[in-house]
Amino acid sequence: MNYLGFTTRKLGDYEGGEKFYLQGLQIDPHHNGINEYLGEFYVATNRMDMAKERLEVLKTCNCEEYDELKEIIEGTKNLNIKFMLDIQNSIDARNIIRENKYTEQTAGTADKFVQGNVCILPSKYAMDFAAFCQKNPKPCPLIGFGTKGDPLLKDLGDVDIRTDVPQYRIWNNGKIVDEPLDIKKYWNDDLVTFVLGCSMSFELPLIEAGIPIQHIENDTIVPMYRTSIDCEPAGQFSGKLVVSMRPLNSKDAIRSIQISSRFPAVHGAPIHLGDPSEIGIKDIMNPEYGDPPKAFKNNEIPVFWACGVTPQSVLQDSKPDFCITHAPGKMLITDKLNNDLAAL
Repeated sequence: MNYLGFTTRKLGDYEGGEKFYLQGLQIDPHHNGINEYLGEFYVATNRMDMAKERLEVLKTCNCEEYDELKEIIEGTKNLNIKFMLDIQNSIDARNIIRENKYTEQTAGTADKFVQGNVCILPSKYAMDFAAFCQKNPKPCPLIGFGTKGDPLLKDLGDVDIRTDVPQYRIWNNGKIVDEPLDIKKYWNDDLVTFVLGCSMSFELPLIEAGIPIQHIENDTIVPMYRTSIDCEPAGQFSGKLVVSMRPLNSKDAIRSIQISSRFPAVHGAPIHLGDPSEIGIKDIMNPEYGDPPKAFKNNEIPVFWACGVTPQSVLQDSKPDFCITHAPGKMLITDKLNNDLAAL
């Protein structure tokens, strides 16, 4: 029943998944895994009394399931990555993030839906940044934007940009001064939101084609690097291109080019394969953003895609007096389907 509950929830049927878990508890009321997982589910769906009932059952187990659920209920620990990977509905994922119950990377969560990089600027910078995106469509493919002073992005779903990203960065004059879980206190009527396409939109098709994605398998943030490649400047905005990297064998690298080329609205095909020094990356095990990759297998090469974290590199160089971005790897999950962005 535990497996059936997991599988049913993975398919997006949360009511059905809950029923299987409850049936499992009828067979074994003290099953540690079911009680913990059901408790986490109740926390995520704001049924705290029911979550505490599961915790009470686990109280005498002397197990890590009790400790983890207790921390989640008390708010000293957020829902973990493994739990979020089971969330297949974009609205459910955003609701969990909106309530600050999950603050980690979003790769693999609601993976049929488009995720976006976020850049929020005072209106005086909006025209120049829009022009920058137009001149640099590989790293900065614009998939949505807001009107001045409006935090709601209705074209992307029931999105409130003030709360619906797991973690933000606040920038003053090119430097990070805060990394809050919401931006309610920073929001004002002069801000304009830009949402840029993200490579996570083509990762699901890669996985469906049997191509292993190292950072998803390891529950880490994709490694991202500041290169020596200059972006096309626009007004105040100029700086270096940022790329994301995935280690692949030669066969999978070729297939990944074919697949990602179908998604020009989310970075498209890779911009480089092989020797990282050719694009100014000195140490591939030490990315500027995200997590370091695991050791490469003998038959793997690094494959690099233009990355939507590029605006954060540009902010360092251009130094606008104020800006808000997402924290790398912690994206806005929209209601747009990845397949809707496919060109073919």
